[in-house]
Amino acid sequence: MTASRFSKTSWRRWRLLARAAVFIPISAKDGDNVVNKSDKTPWYEGPTLLNYLETVPVGHKTVSDFFRFPVQYVIRPISSQFPDYRGYAGRVSGGIIRPGDKIRVLPSGTESTVKTDKSARIFTHDTGRLFPEIYQLIDKTNMTYGINQEVFFPNYEAVQQMVKEEGINLFYNSIESRHRCCQVRKLEPLKRAMQGLDVWICGLRKQQSVTRKDMQVVEWDDIHNLIKVNPLINWSEEDVELYVKKHHVPYNKLQDKGYPSIDCQPCTRAIKPGEDIRAGNRSIRKYVYPLLDILAGLPSVIYGVWGSLLIVPWVSKHVAPLFVEFSSGYTVLAGGIVLSVMIIPLLVSLFMEIFDNISTDLREASLSLGATQWQTIKHVVLRKARPGMIAAVVLALSRTLGETIAVLMVCGNLAIVPGSVLDACYSIPPTVWEPRG
Repeated sequence: MTASRFSKTSWRRWRLLARAAVFIPISAKDGDNVVNKSDKTPWYEGPTLLNYLETVPVGHKTVSDFFRFPVQYVIRPISSQFPDYRGYAGRVSGGIIRPGDKIRVLPSGTESTVKTDKSARIFTHDTGRLFPEIYQLIDKTNMTYGINQEVFFPNYEAVQQMVKEEGINLFYNSIESRHRCCQVRKLEPLKRAMQGLDVWICGLRKQQSVTRKDMQVVEWDDIHNLIKVNPLINWSEEDVELYVKKHHVPYNKLQDKGYPSIDCQPCTRAIKPGEDIRAGNRSIRKYVYPLLDILAGLPSVIYGVWGSLLIVPWVSKHVAPLFVEFSSGYTVLAGGIVLSVMIIPLLVSLFMEIFDNISTDLREASLSLGATQWQTIKHVVLRKARPGMIAAVVLALSRTLGETIAVLMVCGNLAIVPGSVLDACYSIPPTVWEPRG
């Protein structure tokens, strides 16, 4: 009886799964119906694989105990070493997979066995100037997971030569000296660790730096000539914190002291409460950015209506009586206020984009050389952003000079030369015409 019930339940489950299944003819070798429609399957009228995956709803809880691995990314490294390589990557959406388990690829039905790649290596580097907490984390990680991380050290002869020529704290001398220190202590050991590898898996995230915002889950590393996998590239800081707490992952205790980004001891500093890793407040940006985008995209007539209902009565009742006996409120002042409110969101949005695109290496180099936050902003950030700021101001002024409808609705619409900001006026664009011959 029990076996019969179980069989019926399983059969019903598989029938429901079969009805909900979507079959897409693809070819990993040629990329048929993966990104674009293939000419080899004219009979197929459905979506491509990636287009379908973008429309599949993913809930927070899985309804199945089966291991599920939906394909989310096609690995296609374009290189001479891997000319025809095709692979698939994704994120586990349900179930658990362990070494020794058998998996079946649908719809082909191909079976495979999960195994541990014993040739895989876990390594890190020691620059010789790290925090004691980093060494404690390495030991704790090895004990927790039963592994033995390889530690790569810088070449002692190169370090001796560098210290002999520029001193032990050369990174305070100039940006060039700082780059040399990083090259000797960090980049050269990393390059040595990459020798002979085919794939490099690291924990880089887009949120960590604006220089990483264009990085992909899988990409080709031209520097080390290998495939680079960034499984956490789209993770937020909240995602990392939740995962660490849920799975009791060892972490650096300096993070509890305000060190979200930890490197060599002389080049790392704690941040203030609420300050972003890169000196920005992401909690504020979360709400300010969408608001600015909405305000910058509103039609001009909306600002005109707002100015007629609020700004004009305010000028007439509260501002004008302080200077003149009477004013209707439809004045130059009202037009200027409406134009300012209209242009400022656009200008601020452009400024924020310009500041975000400034390399964080310049900021970190300035701070590591002993400059204060204000000195870094004044002599590095503003100087680097000056061309973009000038272009943004010119763009905002161009839109201001070309605006018509919003100004006409609040300025009085009189073709006269105003004597003061409390007089009526006329917009500039309608007054420009070609003289008759």
